[in-house]
Amino acid sequence: MKNYETFSTTGDIGIRFRGRDFAGLYGNAVAGLNALLFGTSTIQPEASNSQRFQFKGDSAENVLVNLLAEVLSLAYQKQQRLVAMEVSSADSSSLDANFRLAAIAAVPAIDIKAVTYHKLRVVEKNGLKKASVLFDI
Repeated sequence: MKNYETFSTTGDIGIRFRGRDFAGLYGNAVAGLNALLFGTSTIQPEASNSQRFQFKGDSAENVLVNLLAEVLSLAYQKQQRLVAMEVSSADSSSLDANFRLAAIAAVPAIDIKAVTYHKLRVVEKNGLKKASVLFDI
C-alpha cells in the first residue's frame, strides 16, 4: 500500500491510509478522499484562498471523521477543493491546520453522503499509524 488506497464494499466506498505521525495520517486521509472525489489530478491552491481548521476531540478517530466531513462540506457546499494542508500541530485528539483551497468547476466524481465511524480504528504497527474509513454513498 502506498500512503493511501481506495476500496469498495457493498453500498459503500472507503480509503485505507497511513502515516509516520498524526500529521501524516491526517494528510494521507485527505489525499485519499481527494482521489475519490476528484481522481488523481492535481491543482494549485489559489494564493488568497485559505481557511484555518482547528478541532479538538477525544480520539484520532474523532479528528478523522470531523476533518473528512469538513473536506466534504468544502467540496459539496462551497465548491472548494482542499489542495494543501499545512499542519501546525497534530496528535491523537487534535488538529490545527491551514487549508489551502482552490475553486472547483465541476461537481465531484462521486456523491458521498457522509463519513462513518463504522470499523474506524487507528492502529500503530511497525512505526506507522494506519486506519481505514468508510463513506456512505
